[in-house]
Amino acid sequence: MFGKYGINSQWARQRLEESGFRIAKPRQAILDILQSKGRHLSVSNIYVAVCKICPDVGLASIYRNLELFANMGRTFYRFCRLM
Repeated sequence: MFGKYGINSQWARQRLEESGFRIAKPRQAILDILQSKGRHLSVSNIYVAVCKICPDVGLASIYRNLELFANMGRTFYRFCRLM
């Protein structure tokens, strides 16, 4: 569930796939960023970091994915509720 620096993106990816969600490049990028940063990030920080990987991603996509993660359970909520 949690890696050394926060969320375990592999665990999260598996949970998303089991729930029927596709793992698009921006969604994977968000998970990787949450895992690698190891601290709470603002939506702006996540957006800037994701844009370096997926330049065409919109801010609304970041919010939608964070909301999805929050709705998937307590684990993601810890990362999203402070943003």
